[in-house]
Amino acid sequence: MVPNRGKAAFAVSVVVVAFVAFRLLFGGADRSAASQAMAKAKQAYAGGDYNTVLRLLRPEADKGDRAAELSMGTLYENGHGVPRNYVEAVRWYQKAADQGNLEAEWAIGNIYVAGGFGITRDYAEALRWFQKSADQGFAPGQYSLGNMYIAGRGVPPDPSGALRWYRKAADQGYSDAQNSVGYLYARGIGVSQDAAQSLNWFRKAADQGDGDAQNVIGMLYMTGPRGVSKNCADAMQWFRKAADHGNSNAENNIGFLYAQGCGVAPSISDARRWYQQSANHGNQLAQQNLAKLQSDVRVVAGVTVGLAALTAVGIIGALAFPPDPGQASSSGDSYGTYVIRQEGSSFGGGRPDTSVGCAWGDRSYGTCH
Repeated sequence: MVPNRGKAAFAVSVVVVAFVAFRLLFGGADRSAASQAMAKAKQAYAGGDYNTVLRLLRPEADKGDRAAELSMGTLYENGHGVPRNYVEAVRWYQKAADQGNLEAEWAIGNIYVAGGFGITRDYAEALRWFQKSADQGFAPGQYSLGNMYIAGRGVPPDPSGALRWYRKAADQGYSDAQNSVGYLYARGIGVSQDAAQSLNWFRKAADQGDGDAQNVIGMLYMTGPRGVSKNCADAMQWFRKAADHGNSNAENNIGFLYAQGCGVAPSISDARRWYQQSANHGNQLAQQNLAKLQSDVRVVAGVTVGLAALTAVGIIGALAFPPDPGQASSSGDSYGTYVIRQEGSSFGGGRPDTSVGCAWGDRSYGTCH
């Protein structure tokens, strides 16, 4: 689906998404000698038995085991087995951070970005914690620091600085950062616009199974901006890869290719099937296209770039803090145009979305504005 991930509620829920709590609790090399308790806690966590997790880990955390301290912070942050309490989460994360746990430093930064549950949002404090982990080579911290620079949170907006930190994380194989670098090259933010470089970075993320990156690559091949040869057959291949990951934007785009006969033989029945599949996943543009197809009205073009794909949340790799709706971005656009727009994309009729063409300096899709 195409979620509205720019709403204020996103800032509260993002930490759960960004952290991948299961990994924070039990993954990585930062595990103490209390392996037996951790193994049992992992099994209990997988079954949703958070009370057992708490019973097993609290004694180890009280002994100063930093992996258990990190896990206690995550439990309090997400309200698993205990009331959700960011003050307690920070207290436990701080204990782990004091022992050199980089994930804990990053975790504290995310909490100060989100705010709430006893903690006042504080971008300067978040920046400080992200910087600590980033300076020690922690890729998520480097990525989050890039987010701070691109959004101007706790620091003046600095797209070049954002690119520098994204590159550090991307060079470590961090797919969210690879998407972010690709996006900046696509829009020419902090760097000269370069579609070929953009494609290269999206490809790195796509090769790791990132569905949003795969969908964007499909879009690049379908539209053929300068530096990328238009190839609808390749576009279809990438859209299918993304659709295999449940990407509703890609499902909608496959429907469009069938409706237009681009790279495949025209097939209204196949177009309808893919639009329906995307619509069933909540994709609004697919719902519109399906309705127009069923009423024999010329289909509004089906390139769903969308907030799940080319946004400060999607292409800038699931930002923990996208610009607030209506807030000016570092590129000088409002949030709605900070990214290649979600609504009204048109590559075969209907209302054109000129921002796609204008992003590449291409006027072929209408009058830029």
